[in-house]
Parts: sequence; structure tokens; C-alpha cells
Amino acid sequence: MGGRPILIRLHKSVWNSLNTLEKFIFTEWHYSNKHTMALGKNILAQDQERFFLDIAELNWDEYFENTIMGMLIFVCE
Repeated sequence: MGGRPILIRLHKSVWNSLNTLEKFIFTEWHYSNKHTMALGKNILAQDQERFFLDIAELNWDEYFENTIMGMLIFVCE
């Protein structure tokens, strides 16, 4: 006894994490990819296998799992 309650420490940890990620969570990002699309149409077949440009074939579940794990590692360092 005498220590800080667990919920207060948990709340502080979540609050600090949200403050760190606030810009990324609440900002809508827009990027133009017209040059990448043009490159994808003109690239050699052997280079198409090496350089992955078609996001239609992307495994989105795996992508977001890896993204979240990477963010957690970065924030916890």
C-alpha cells in the first residue's frame, strides 16, 4: 500500500501515448502518386517483381499489424 494506484499509472501512460501520437491520429494525409503510377506502367517485368508498386495486392491486415508494432516499438523506446 501507499503506492500509486494501478489505474492512475495506466491513465498517465495512455495519456502520454495519445499526446505523442496526436498529430498522426487526427491528421488526414493526402499524397499524389501520379509519378509512381507512371513509373509502374513503364517499368520492366523483371523490375516489377523486385519493386512492389501495385498496392491492390497488398495484404492490408499484415501491413497494419506491422505498422502498429513498429509504432509501439518506436514510442516505447
